[in-house]
Amino acid sequence: MQGEIDAFVCSSVTFPAILEGVGYQYTQVVPSFSLMSSDYYIAFSKNTAASIVNQWQTTLDAIKQDGTYTAIVQKWLP
Repeated sequence: MQGEIDAFVCSSVTFPAILEGVGYQYTQVVPSFSLMSSDYYIAFSKNTAASIVNQWQTTLDAIKQDGTYTAIVQKWLP
């Protein structure tokens, strides 16, 4: 912020907290370009019952349909 760093590689998940720790806001920076993008995943043990996996999937589908998923992503993963 004071011309001391030419480049910084970080994600929008962790960078806001780093900036806040040194007295700045994420809205004060402008990303130059994206190095990569990734979807988020959840993994289950091979021993997890299919009923539990299905319940997770059903719930995920429901929150995507009712807009909850988008709201969470916009709040926590800008």
